Amino acid sequence: MSNILPTSLTSLLGRELETATLHKLLCQPEVRLVTITGPGGVGKTSLALQVAHELQDAFNDGVFFISLAAITDSTLSFQRLPKPLHYRIS
Repeated sequence: MSNILPTSLTSLLGRELETATLHKLLCQPEVRLVTITGPGGVGKTSLALQVAHELQDAFNDGVFFISLAAITDSTLSFQRLPKPLHYRIS
């Protein structure tokens, strides 16, 4: 399966600890989801994309980015996930 990740236009600086923590978490087989939280504009998306690019070869099924930024109703976020991942909600 191919990876679907946007290209980073800037480099990530000063986030070595966070990057290493995410690497460690995501490489544990029992970890299926990691949520990055924080106020807008602190670089959550940039951090996630950097780690995704670095780890894409570690995931046989691919690595995907699905932006939920435009969703203002949290009940709709789940509906955005199936299409890019080729899943169907029944």
